[in-house]
Formats: sequence, C-alpha cells, structure tokens
Amino acid sequence: MSMITEFFQNLLAGFAWIIIFSLVVWMGGLVVLLIMELFSPNELFIKEYLWKVWKMFRMIFEWSSYGGIIAGLVMTQTSGEVYANVMISLAAVILSVFHLSWRRHSKPKPIRDVT
Repeated sequence: MSMITEFFQNLLAGFAWIIIFSLVVWMGGLVVLLIMELFSPNELFIKEYLWKVWKMFRMIFEWSSYGGIIAGLVMTQTSGEVYANVMISLAAVILSVFHLSWRRHSKPKPIRDVT
C-alpha cells in the first residue's frame, strides 16, 4: 500500500511542479504583454487584451507540458532523485496528451451552407 501511496504522491508532485513552473512563466509573460500593450500607439481594448492573455495561458501551459517530458528525463540523468523526475516526465506526458486532445477538439469547424 505504501508503494501505491508513494507513486501517487510523486505523480501529484510532478503535476504540481509543471503547473507552478507554468504559472510563474505565465505571470512573467503577463507583465511583458501588459507593458507591450500600454506602450503601443493603439488603444487598449479589454476584449482583445483578454483574448491575448487566454492564448498566452494556453500556449505556456502546453509548452510547459511538452518541455516537461524532456526536462524530467534530463533531470533523471543529472540528479539523484530518479523516481521523482520520472514522475515529472509521466505527468508531462499525461498533460501533453490532454493538450493534444484539447487542441484537436477545439479546432473551428467549417460552417455548412444550408441553402
């Protein structure tokens, strides 16, 4: 029973590392995006700005899950915590599959003409 508990604890820790890293990068991106919007000569439209924020949120979480696969495997080779780093890679694989299916299902469908 303790082996199953350790597995799920390390898997949840892997998800947490990826999510925390993604949030930190996203918040840095928000600062850069806000500065770019404030110093642009165009007007600031809230709806367009929020759309850019949402696109950046999805993109950073997606890239973090893809990069987490490689980062977890590299950390496995360079550090002593092999099991925890393999769980980071496994969590990244699960998130990558989720993001790929989300991307596939969120493609805009063509509008059919009913005339």
